[in-house]
Amino acid sequence: MIKYIYILFILFFIGCSNSKIDYESSDLRYEEAMKLFSQEKYLKAKEQFKYMIFNNPGSKNALDSQFYLAECFYLLEEYNQASKEYEKYISMSQDSDLVKKSKFLAAKCYYELSLSYYKDQTDTKYAISKIQNFIEQYSGNKQNIILHDKEIDLLENSNDMIDELRLRLAKKDLESGRLYIRLRKYNAALTYFNSILLEYYDTEYNDDAIYYSVLTYLKMKNLDSANKFLLLNKNNFYNKSNYDKVQKIIDNYSLDKKLMNTYLDF
Repeated sequence: MIKYIYILFILFFIGCSNSKIDYESSDLRYEEAMKLFSQEKYLKAKEQFKYMIFNNPGSKNALDSQFYLAECFYLLEEYNQASKEYEKYISMSQDSDLVKKSKFLAAKCYYELSLSYYKDQTDTKYAISKIQNFIEQYSGNKQNIILHDKEIDLLENSNDMIDELRLRLAKKDLESGRLYIRLRKYNAALTYFNSILLEYYDTEYNDDAIYYSVLTYLKMKNLDSANKFLLLNKNNFYNKSNYDKVQKIIDNYSLDKKLMNTYLDF
């Protein structure tokens, strides 16, 4: 009986020793991963963070590793995977500061993934919705944080991203409208120009949309609609001199319809 108790004691002691070794090993591996991260060796660091996540589930080191794994992907400009890793961290963490930072960076990943105006804009619209969600959640107070060694205002930065993305969508609509003029599909062209006036009236393409709408009506030989449209939008020009420019086009068209080819020479 005494021998049996002695064996149990030895096994218990060995188990505790192994746990201590594992705990110390986990801390050492995490420290090594953070050292690699601070040295900007993100490829090596992310492998260490992955090891921590899979081999120490539920630990603080594993949770912190999840955040830094996302950071590695972001800093390596692998934005698609970075967004997924940030979302994983958000779903697990109760650290409000890092969750806020992760939500911002996840949204910024979608911004980085959005394409130029002449390509499909599905990702651009999705990026706007993600950034807008972040703004709505954290609006009301300034959100200055240190992000990748720079102090930024998260809300101001978010609004700047949305402005840029909306400008891209407006540019897409403008170029689509111009294309349909060339194809002589004038109603389709007007639809795109009208989209700018309704959704992106606060962008630099507002005046262009009015300008090309008038030209489209004139291409349709509909002088009356051109005049009515210009009158309706007279006070909507950002640059008031553009109104005079468009009015002059209408006046010249009334005198010589052949001048339209000059105005529509893209």
